Amino acid sequence: MRHEAITQENLLSINHLDVDTLGGRALFRDLNLSMGFEQMALIGRNGVGKTTLLETIAAAEQASGGQVRCYSEPLLVAQTLSSEQPPADHVAELFFGLDLFKLNIDARLSEIGLPPYNDLLTRQGFSRGELRKLHLLNVLLRQPDLLLLDEPGEDLDDLGFNWLCSWLGQWQKGLIIISHDPRLLGLFSSFCLISESGCRYFNTRFDQLETLLEDENTRQQKQYLRQINQLTAQEAHNRQVNCRRQQKKNQGRLREIGRATPKVRLNSKRGYAQQSQAKVAKIRQDRIAAVRTLVKDSRRALDVVLPMELVLPELPPMDGSLTVDLENISKAGLFSDLTLKVKRERIAIVGPNGSGKSTLLNIVMQNIAADEGTVAVRRDKVGYIAQGGSNWMLTQSLVEHMLHLSQDMTPQRVMELLIAFKFPLALAERSMRSLTPGERARAALLCLMVKQPCVECLVLDEPSNGLDFLAAKALQQSLKAWTGGFIIAGHDRAFFEAIGVDRVISL
Repeated sequence: MRHEAITQENLLSINHLDVDTLGGRALFRDLNLSMGFEQMALIGRNGVGKTTLLETIAAAEQASGGQVRCYSEPLLVAQTLSSEQPPADHVAELFFGLDLFKLNIDARLSEIGLPPYNDLLTRQGFSRGELRKLHLLNVLLRQPDLLLLDEPGEDLDDLGFNWLCSWLGQWQKGLIIISHDPRLLGLFSSFCLISESGCRYFNTRFDQLETLLEDENTRQQKQYLRQINQLTAQEAHNRQVNCRRQQKKNQGRLREIGRATPKVRLNSKRGYAQQSQAKVAKIRQDRIAAVRTLVKDSRRALDVVLPMELVLPELPPMDGSLTVDLENISKAGLFSDLTLKVKRERIAIVGPNGSGKSTLLNIVMQNIAADEGTVAVRRDKVGYIAQGGSNWMLTQSLVEHMLHLSQDMTPQRVMELLIAFKFPLALAERSMRSLTPGERARAALLCLMVKQPCVECLVLDEPSNGLDFLAAKALQQSLKAWTGGFIIAGHDRAFFEAIGVDRVISL
């Protein structure tokens, strides 16, 4: 990567870029892109390489081939934010070199629901939403010529999200953003759609792009089904032809025996016939292979929803006991005298960043202790997924793990469940550790839903974060059909409305 004199017309230049995963899987081949002071959104399903492309531009990842030229130092706000430094050192480094007095930093922090700067330096830690606010405020104050944002709306409360939308809508410099949130994507008119079959550029409003892609997807699905039907019919026809040929061959042998044809002549005829049939068979097999390849290539580019019912476990009758029983618990600076009793209720936990949503879930799972009160949880009946599936960093693939969840689980059954839950088969064969946070959380949910003996209550922290459109719809469908209870922490009220909740607890 090189940094040269910046111009408004040429801020970033990518030439013949090749990018592979650590495992050697090709993500991009011969990618070319140039942009100036423009704002562009990268869209596409999970796992196609959007994050890797941003990291390559920011030099966090090395390209396998090609060239990336940035004419100004890019600033990247990654999807996963963490720091091994103490909070005070992290904040000081984040805002190093800025004239905080001139920038009126305390007013800026108050605008997004954060305490004054000096108070931040005394904090013992930050929630993911608070940390994201700090990083976003940092790049806003620094005003880089090229800003790279990976799922910037993730983890933000309503105040933070509205603030993000307000300044993104007025950004005049170079910007590349990854998002699946229609509210953010509605601010853009330039889109790069990334898929396994390549990258395509669109200059339109997001609602028009959605309609265009839905229509295109419908046409592709119809074409895909036609190809499958043609292939099935061709194979049925080939079986009939082969059967008739075998019958004729058998009859011919009987006639030859009856006419007592000399053996030399019979072998000559048979040899010629076998050669001719071999040529015909070779041509037929080549045609079938070509159709199969075409179908396979088309299938990779499709989000085909197969007509299979979502199969969820049948839970045992309730025995009257509580699955989760919190009695008058308190945590200093967050909440006090909170009581939560759950059998199979559907509960949403909402609140601003730093209000203690994740802390409450960790108390439920007895990962941390409450300052006061009592906690009783039937751990064998509860399944837990932390933010981004961070407690599911398994070296096994989803397929391998599912095969050990039940004695009745077979490879065929695993494939049926993956299709029913609309989980990409290619991702299911990769290590769960290597999946994106959204993919990993979704894979963990599938495991919990089919685990035997089954769990009766799900404890989920921001489960919809980082999911593409298809995955988000599949997640909503799964949780809406779930017959057990759940405790879900999040900010997306539209998501809670879609899955249905019995009670909302605001912290």
